[in-house]
Amino acid sequence: MSQPTNDLYGNVVWSSIQYLFVVGILQAFCVLIQYYAFDTSGRRQTNRIRNNLFRAMLQCNVTYFDENQTGRLNSKLFENIEIVGKGIGLDLAQILRSLGKLASSICVAFYGSWQIALIMTYTIPLVIVTGKLFSKAITKETFNEFNAYSKAGHIAQEVFSSVRTVLSFNGAKFAHQQYTQKLEGCQRSSIKKGFVYGLFRGWMYFNLYLTYAVGFLCGLLLMNAKKNLVSLVDILVVVLAFARGIAAFRLVGIFIQSSAEACGAATPAWDFLDNVEAGKSIETGIFEDNNKEKKTSINGNIRFDKVTFTYPTRPDVCVLQNMSLLARAGETTAIVGASGSGKSTLISLLLRFYESTSGQIVINGQSLSNYSVAELRQNIGVVNQEPTLFDTTIYENIRFGKKDASKIEIEEAARLANAHDFIMRLPEKYETVVGERGAQLSGGEKQRIVLARALVKQPQLLLFDEVTSALDRKNEKIVQEALDQACKDRTTIVIAHRLRTIQNANQIYVLDNGTLIEQGTHETLMVIDGGKYQAMFRAQQTKETVYDNDDEMVNKLPEKQLPTTNIDEHPETIFADAKLESLNYVESSVTSQRSIIWRLISMNKLQWIPILIGGLACTCIGAVEPTFAVALSFIINESDNNDFSSSHIDYVRDCLSV
Repeated sequence: MSQPTNDLYGNVVWSSIQYLFVVGILQAFCVLIQYYAFDTSGRRQTNRIRNNLFRAMLQCNVTYFDENQTGRLNSKLFENIEIVGKGIGLDLAQILRSLGKLASSICVAFYGSWQIALIMTYTIPLVIVTGKLFSKAITKETFNEFNAYSKAGHIAQEVFSSVRTVLSFNGAKFAHQQYTQKLEGCQRSSIKKGFVYGLFRGWMYFNLYLTYAVGFLCGLLLMNAKKNLVSLVDILVVVLAFARGIAAFRLVGIFIQSSAEACGAATPAWDFLDNVEAGKSIETGIFEDNNKEKKTSINGNIRFDKVTFTYPTRPDVCVLQNMSLLARAGETTAIVGASGSGKSTLISLLLRFYESTSGQIVINGQSLSNYSVAELRQNIGVVNQEPTLFDTTIYENIRFGKKDASKIEIEEAARLANAHDFIMRLPEKYETVVGERGAQLSGGEKQRIVLARALVKQPQLLLFDEVTSALDRKNEKIVQEALDQACKDRTTIVIAHRLRTIQNANQIYVLDNGTLIEQGTHETLMVIDGGKYQAMFRAQQTKETVYDNDDEMVNKLPEKQLPTTNIDEHPETIFADAKLESLNYVESSVTSQRSIIWRLISMNKLQWIPILIGGLACTCIGAVEPTFAVALSFIINESDNNDFSSSHIDYVRDCLSV
C-alpha cells in the first residue's frame, strides 16, 4: 500500500488510519471468536443441564410425579432452560465485552486527566449498586412469571389430552376461563418486570448524561483555575472516554434482564437437582445397574406378608390393610375386587414404585428390598389396562422392552403376542409409525404390541393389570388367547375386571376395601353362597347376556347399514388417510401465512392507546441523541473561546442543558 503525497494526509494522520485499519481487522476476528465460543459453550451447557434434569426426573420416585403437574415438568425441562442457555451464552459475552469496554475507558480517562476522571468515578459504584437492586427485582418477577406460565401450560395440556371429555360435557368455556385466569397472572408479572426494567434503563440514561455534565463542569473549574492544567483536548478525551464506559455499562443493562431471567428460570431447576441429590431415591442407581448383565432369578413364590400401605399423597387413607397372599411359581394367580380395593396397588408395590408402610414382600425367599430396582424390573413383564405406545415404529416400540433385542427376537415376541400377522398386513410392516400414543392402531392391536414388548425380554414374572377390560368382545378374545399363551410356564399375576378371563387361574384372591375376604379357585369360590366372588360373577353374566342379545340384533340388520371398513382387516387405510390429511394441511398452511401479518395487526387494534403512548415515548428517546449533539457542539465552542472568563456563564448553561 503506497502512502499518498497530498499534504492533507500528514504522517500522523496516515499512521492513525493504518492503526485503525489493523484494529478493525483484529476486532472483527475477536468478535468472530466471541460469538462462536460463547454460543458453542451456551449450547453445550444447555444440553448438559437438560440431560441432568431429565436423568434426575427419571430417578425420582413415582410419588414425585403424583405430587407434581406434568405441565410444570415440561416447562422446567425445556422452555426455562432455553432462557438459561441464552443468559449463559451470547448475552454473557455481551456483558463481559461491555465490562471490558468500561475498564479500558476508565484507564484512558485517567491517562487523559486523572483529576477529572477521579471526580467522575462516583458514578461507578452508584450504577453497580442500583444495577444489583434492579437485577434482583427482575429475577423475582421473572420467577413469578415462569411459575404462572407453567400453571397455564398444565391446564392447556390437560385439556388437549382429554379434549373429547371436555367437549362432551360442554366444558370448553370453563377450560378457557381457567386458562385466561392463569394468563392474567402471567401478564401481571410481566408488566411488573417491564416496569422495573424501564426504570433501570431510564436510570442508566440519566447517569450517562449526568457524566457528560459533571465532566465538562469539572473541566470548566480546572481550566478556570490554571490555564495549563487541562486543555480542551484533555477534557474531551476524559469525558468521552468515561461516557463511553458508562454507555458500555448501560449496554450491560440491556443484557441484565436476560441474565436475571436466566437466574429466575434456573432457580427451580437447581432446586430440583439439589432435592433429587439429597433425596437418594431408590431409582438413583438404575442407570448404572442397567448397564450390567443380570443373572438374578426371581422365579420363585411371591408372598405378601401382612402388608399395609398408604399413598404419600393420601396419608389418611389406608389402601392395603394387613394383606397376606401367595402367588406360587409357575402358576397363574388372579386378584379381583371392586374399584379402589387395592388391586393395582399390589402391582405398584411389586415393581417398587412405592415402599410398603409395614409388612414385607418376599420373592424366592428373599425380601423385595434385597433386589435392586433394575434387576427386579428386568425380570418382570408388565401389561397395563391402558396400552402406552411411543410415537415411533412398531419395531422400536417392541424393542423398548429389550434394547439389545435382535430382529428375530422381536418377531418371535410378536408371534407369541398374536401381533405378527396384523403387523405384516400394514404398509410398512414393523417400520410403521404408530402415531402419538398409538393413535393409528385399534385398542386390541395396541395391547398386543404392548404384550410383545413385555415378552421380548423373556420375563420370569408377568403382571397383567386389567388388560382386556377396555376391549370389545372380539378384541378381548384375540388378546386373551395371546395372554393364555404367554402365561405358560411363567409365574403370572392377573388383575382382572372381567371374571370370565380368569376362570382357569390356579388361585383367585378377592379384595374389598384393601382387605382379603375370599380366596380359592373359580369352582370353590362359586359354591360359597352369598360370597362376593359369586355375586360379582353372576352380575357380569347377566350383563354379558344382554350384550350378546344386542350383538345378535346387530347381525340381523341389512348389510348397507353396517360399517364396511374394519381396521383389523384393512389397517393400511388409516395410514393412507393420514398422509392425505397431512398434505391438505400443508397446502392450507401456506395459504394462511399470507395474511398472518394483517391478522396480528387486527388483534392489537384494542391496544392502540398504549401503543400510541409507547410510540411517542420512543420518538422522544430517539430525539435525545441529536439534541445532545447540538448541546455538545455549544460546549466545545464555548470552551474554545479565548476570553473564557466572559463566557463561563454560557458554558455552565450548556453543561446543564446536557
